[in-house]
Amino acid sequence: MRQKIKRIIKHSARERVYQSMEEINTVMVLLDMKDFEDANFILEQLKKFGKKIQVYACKSPQDINNYPTESVTIVYKKETKGLSGEPVNQIIKKVSKEKFDLVIDLTLEENLLLLYILVSTNSPLKIGLQKHIPRVHDIVISSASGKGQNVKRMGEQLISYLSTMSSIFGFSNP
Repeated sequence: MRQKIKRIIKHSARERVYQSMEEINTVMVLLDMKDFEDANFILEQLKKFGKKIQVYACKSPQDINNYPTESVTIVYKKETKGLSGEPVNQIIKKVSKEKFDLVIDLTLEENLLLLYILVSTNSPLKIGLQKHIPRVHDIVISSASGKGQNVKRMGEQLISYLSTMSSIFGFSNP
């Protein structure tokens, strides 16, 4: 899977566009279901801003918790199928055809399945919480030195950043 990811990155011709919250309509969110409670803050904030959200989440097969399934596609860490039994390749095909204005990667640890989904979308803006090599995010939100990463705290910074991006930095599309 690592080789597929590298190949996609190498041949990617997506146009990068920095957008403000007002310019963003559709959002893909990637997360590990163990962080769902903290990530839910970000999802609720995005909904308040009127954004259409699609979540792709990775879940351990041992995780027996029930999560909301509306707008959530769950893939398993050790398998190549989604919760509905849909093969990951089918999920990737679907993702590559969809148009998202923004992808938010809330994973704190490397997750090849979600990374594969991330690089398979041609979203013009990809924001993440961790650096990857090769580079896959346009913006990386990182914690201050000495503080551990926390999805909720990082999400608060992300929402604040997106809300003020156009007024402070002048990032606005013509």
